[in-house]
Amino acid sequence: GIIDLFDYSPRHERAELGAVVFPEYRGKDYFAQALQLLHKFARQHLGLHQIYAYVPSNNQASLHVLHQMGYAHSHVLKDWLKTSDGYLDADLLQILL
Repeated sequence: GIIDLFDYSPRHERAELGAVVFPEYRGKDYFAQALQLLHKFARQHLGLHQIYAYVPSNNQASLHVLHQMGYAHSHVLKDWLKTSDGYLDADLLQILL
């Protein structure tokens, strides 16, 4: 898989989280472990104040891990993500570091 920060704003001390966990590695705590390392790096080396993420509202596994790691639900964005089957809502989550 991969975990990344993008849309980095040094002025506002924030960045967006992106992550992909391949199906065969899901449910093995790798996402939470990678988030812990990413948070430490973001604080110590980037001086970030917060990280935010847009997560499809139907991705319960990712939402669960993010909530466990301290991310708070900020908003639901209606029809935010276009798929081949139509549109999906996305949850906006944030963590203050």
